[in-house]
Amino acid sequence: AWLPGEGTEGLIYVSFELDSDGASHGVSVVSDRSAAAPALQDVALRIVQHAAPFPPFPPSMPEASKTIVVPLEFLLSG
Repeated sequence: AWLPGEGTEGLIYVSFELDSDGASHGVSVVSDRSAAAPALQDVALRIVQHAAPFPPFPPSMPEASKTIVVPLEFLLSG
């Protein structure tokens, strides 16, 4: 479990730069759009960091990098 025993729900937006080779850097929480729950924000950052490296861009994407914003929603099961 990413967040054992935590009783918090919320939506956290994580932003990062993705290079064409699949490397990510500059992972951060978009705080003005995210729940103000430090534990959730920390877990959201760790999820994206652990997901790297990502697959490389396909040939149809000639850009050297892209800024990605991912919404991660945390819900209590019950």
